[in-house]
Amino acid sequence: MFNGIRWLRSANATVTSNSSGTIDSYNVNVVGFNALGKAVSVPAQVKITGPFDKLGRFLNIGWYTMVHYDTIDANNQVLGICASSVGAN
Repeated sequence: MFNGIRWLRSANATVTSNSSGTIDSYNVNVVGFNALGKAVSVPAQVKITGPFDKLGRFLNIGWYTMVHYDTIDANNQVLGICASSVGAN
């Protein structure tokens, strides 16, 4: 977090290839205080199920949770654009 803005790094950024010559532009979501909300109805927990055979050899282990993220204050969200000339354009 820097000056109240949380920076998230993602490889799923939207790329606009060659928008101005050899420079690629990327959409950047800037999210300020109270812009996003998180509601948890079931906290994350480990679920163990099984055994499914007569000798009791097999167990399934996984995570289970119920979480919802949504926008609370859209005025604290901004879509910006940054550019890069690094890499294959």
